[in-house]
Amino acid sequence: MEASGSANGCALQLEDLGVEGGISKEGLRQLLAVQVDHGHNLGLVAAEDAASVSSCREEQEEEDDEPGRMDYDIRDTFKDSRRTVKNFLDVHQKMILALSYGLEYGSYAVFIDNNACDKELLRTDEQWGIMLGGHYYMHHAMNPDLQSIRNGIVMVHECEGYTMGKSGGLATAKRLSMEFSAHYPTLHRVVKFYNAGMFMNITLSTFKRFLPKQFRDKFEIGMGLPNRLDTYFLVPTPEEAQHRTYLRLVENLKVRYENEATFSL
Repeated sequence: MEASGSANGCALQLEDLGVEGGISKEGLRQLLAVQVDHGHNLGLVAAEDAASVSSCREEQEEEDDEPGRMDYDIRDTFKDSRRTVKNFLDVHQKMILALSYGLEYGSYAVFIDNNACDKELLRTDEQWGIMLGGHYYMHHAMNPDLQSIRNGIVMVHECEGYTMGKSGGLATAKRLSMEFSAHYPTLHRVVKFYNAGMFMNITLSTFKRFLPKQFRDKFEIGMGLPNRLDTYFLVPTPEEAQHRTYLRLVENLKVRYENEATFSL
């Protein structure tokens, strides 16, 4: 499968950014690059241009409903993916900070604010359906073509401010891992946790026990940054940043389903 399409826009001003935790300034610059053309056109632009994104054509295709392949009524169609991703981002606001392509790894990266996880939004099976469906299609968007599938995905977590009381702690992490992470077939290149405090370290220590060894061995914990990740991505406003993320997810999903439809050995 080959990727096609593009998503342009937000990028960061990192001229004075100091970096701790063993990752080079240039490596961070590349990893945080948000201008995306499926691996072919990467770059940083001025922060004031962050609101400009390519228009993502969302054709109102009338796909036939397919029977659910998983619990929570995930239909695995482009039409369903748009609806599910929009619902996920609306409910769990500011959780997904960005989707980007990182030159350092040759992989798609998703940036997640763990502090945005709220157990009050995860009390019913319907609410869990939103969370798990969102993760399902987010991983589809990170694996839109064979090259990205082979290279593996990058997950970057912001952990500052995380508390077990707000997020649901171990119970939330266990359910997410047992009902999704341990079953979705994907290669993880690296999973980074920035600004992890005591509560996050406790959660991660327990969370890792429910994951396959090849997944938990990719964890990198204990790195710090001068500022929280959301200060780099939620520009010029959180609302515009969320819409930008939605467009990028949908565009990658469109590529994914087009490639699935045309792929042959």
